[in-house]
Amino acid sequence: MPVKVTDPEAEHLRVPRATVRELISDSDIGSLVAMQSSEISTDTQTYTISPEADHSKVYSLNPAPLGLLDWMADPDGEVFVITSYVMSGPDGKPELWPIRIDAVRHTYDPVIVAPETVFVGSTTFTVDSELGAYVWWSTDGGATWQEYPDAPVTVDRTCTVSVYAQLPGLSDSQTVSLDFTREYVSGGVTIEPTATGNGYIDVEILPEEPVEGDYRIYCTTDGSEPEVKTSHRYKGAMRLRSTVTVKALMVEEGKRPGAVNACQVIVPQAVSGATKIHVKEGDGITAVIITPFYVIPQGSFTIYYTTDGTEPYVDPALEYDGSALMFREPCTIKAILLQNGMLPGEVASMAIRVVTGIAAPGADTDSDSQVSCTPDGAVSAPEGSRLYDMAGRQLRIDARLRKGIYIVVLPSGKPVKLLVD
Repeated sequence: MPVKVTDPEAEHLRVPRATVRELISDSDIGSLVAMQSSEISTDTQTYTISPEADHSKVYSLNPAPLGLLDWMADPDGEVFVITSYVMSGPDGKPELWPIRIDAVRHTYDPVIVAPETVFVGSTTFTVDSELGAYVWWSTDGGATWQEYPDAPVTVDRTCTVSVYAQLPGLSDSQTVSLDFTREYVSGGVTIEPTATGNGYIDVEILPEEPVEGDYRIYCTTDGSEPEVKTSHRYKGAMRLRSTVTVKALMVEEGKRPGAVNACQVIVPQAVSGATKIHVKEGDGITAVIITPFYVIPQGSFTIYYTTDGTEPYVDPALEYDGSALMFREPCTIKAILLQNGMLPGEVASMAIRVVTGIAAPGADTDSDSQVSCTPDGAVSAPEGSRLYDMAGRQLRIDARLRKGIYIVVLPSGKPVKLLVD
């Protein structure tokens, strides 16, 4: 019997009295059916067909009525309308004896195009299809279908988008699917200084809003961006002893990392303690030792001082080595303490006097007028003379004196009383 393959663009041909079927059963044995949209597969001389309506169904095809089907060089993948008698095969199952095979072309499969399939908020998709085809899409597994509007379609939830295309005179395309996954972004964090101490601040990082479920916080204190890794994991309040920039983010379970929050935490630097100036006066010489006012471990501080009345500052040239300072002339000593990692403390100041054993009653008056005093209190005495008040404190020889009695010790060592009135 000759085989007639119809023109794909022509209408489907039907043999009179053939019953249209998409699937067959035992009840069809002995009848003439027209199997719709079936694929033919061959393995040497064995032929089977699989209906598009249910690819899990496979029927045996007996090529005897049409010879060996030599005219089909490679039937795999083509779609046909197969008009055949349904017979009982050797295994008792329905077997098709074809009398006519009409090739039918599919509408070409559409393509779903999306900028991203894993998204935050929403995304869109478009469909590329054969010119003139009608396209249908669904997001509920094919329970309901909507006509594609030939414009981007918005997707705002996790779903599977399925589409297929139709062209008049051709079979429907295969259904094409694409999975979309909506992801959510974790919330933000707040960076809060929770306690202040002497030279440190405790900082706590908390979610901005209450969080349901598990979450983790990651942070850095070196200015770098926090990453989701163990070394950046926040484990509790941090004690900071210097000014740094804290950066942190939160990752809630099943969500993307949240936004990075940055905060500069300024740690007020602690101020060092005070110093204490210890003085021991002797005959014509005064010893001075400078120590911290309170006991501080050795090696954790440095003392700086001046003896000319200027303010002390951090300068190696002014560093106190801990030994006694010996003074034979009065002066003003000023000192500061600098503890490691702290600001300098307050300046301690003390006027240093030098006491002699000269007693005013035993001093002679200046009979030869070597010592005198001007009306404004300026002393005139031989070079090398020393000036003392009645308490034995040495004064500057060029000082302006107030009214009173003073002692001038001449270079020869002779003390002379000086009356300033």
